[in-house]
Amino acid sequence: MSKEIEAKATKILEIHEQIRKIRKKGIRESDLLDELKDRLCVLGSHITHLMVEERDRIQNPLMDYCMRNLDVKDYEKFLSQKNRLELFQKQVAEFKGERIFSTNLELGVISGPSFFDIDRTFRNLYVPVKELLVFSKRRWEVGKLEYASGKHIRVSDRMHITPDIFTSPSILCSIMSEDSCIWSTDHSGEIYIGGSVPGETSIYMGNKTVERALKDAAYIIPAVKEREKKLPMPEL
Repeated sequence: MSKEIEAKATKILEIHEQIRKIRKKGIRESDLLDELKDRLCVLGSHITHLMVEERDRIQNPLMDYCMRNLDVKDYEKFLSQKNRLELFQKQVAEFKGERIFSTNLELGVISGPSFFDIDRTFRNLYVPVKELLVFSKRRWEVGKLEYASGKHIRVSDRMHITPDIFTSPSILCSIMSEDSCIWSTDHSGEIYIGGSVPGETSIYMGNKTVERALKDAAYIIPAVKEREKKLPMPEL
């Protein structure tokens, strides 16, 4: 962690605050706003260089994650994405002891608040779970193989949450009731040139909504639809 990356991250937040105050006055266009946006682009590029090329990090885990994964060059997008992230973290804490299911075919019981951890050079967001189950080769297996410290290890105490759940232009966060919640991305309205459209991601929290998602998995998850009539129901 260098003083340079910390200083640039602080400066980005200061510019975000300047833009917020200008927007609060009802101003949408001005020379000052244009100048601030240009400075954000330059600082954002510098931050990216330090993180990717120099493998530098920001000491605060939340800020390090945000600077790596959210759109720091656009104040409105950054604020919206950070709000989604914080709401997700809040809901994970509220659903402790309840099931969580991802359309990546991972299933577990939430055992505590979400946390950030470093995998090689990346800062990732995880949900701690009791005995992670992964559906593979037509059956549920305990744990997921991950590469760490020069070897593959089987991890069964955490579920990795991909950043697109916060950064996708279209996000559905649906509180169906007090005991169930769904987060889903939607890339259908986006245009991609020279690459494939990202797969949709959904995360279900709460015993009732997870049970429904597992029963309907053959309809909502393409990978399941191609190979399975339905997912076998695991016991947690």
